[in-house]
Amino acid sequence: DKIQFVITATDERGNTINGGTVIIKANGVTLRDSNGKALQATVKNGIAIIDYNITLGARVHDITAVYAYTGYNRIEAKSKLTVTKGEIFIRCNPITTNKNTTLLTATIVDKTKNKIPYDVDVGIKIDGATLAKTTAKNGLINITVPTKYTKGTYTLVFTAGETGAYKSDRLTTVLIKH
Repeated sequence: DKIQFVITATDERGNTINGGTVIIKANGVTLRDSNGKALQATVKNGIAIIDYNITLGARVHDITAVYAYTGYNRIEAKSKLTVTKGEIFIRCNPITTNKNTTLLTATIVDKTKNKIPYDVDVGIKIDGATLAKTTAKNGLINITVPTKYTKGTYTLVFTAGETGAYKSDRLTTVLIKH
């Protein structure tokens, strides 16, 4: 998810300021882009705009906008930002096998269908019995499991655990043994 910080800068008389730089801090730490560069914006006509791809964990964060410019004292404005856990979705087609071991493949995506770039613990059950536990890496579940079952259709359940950034999810599909 993304957020846009819009900072209004005025002098002590309420006049808009031109020039100077604003940075944003979360919990006392300067926010940075994916290249490690501090997120900053120049004030134009009293406004500075900073776009941020949210990487903060789900909780309430102390946000500080810091303004600096030659001829002005450093100025700070404080606020709160609440980041909530995002939803994830497990995606898997029904699995068909005629072997005694089978590769289970699924993906874990966010609401925009992008694979989750974090490790997620996943439990796998067949007909209510735990079959395996694994860790999805970069949104991919790939695990070979024993499938020494008689011919038939079995309920297959994937459960992705809750993380610091995402809620849990559960997907029910089928495993068909020929």
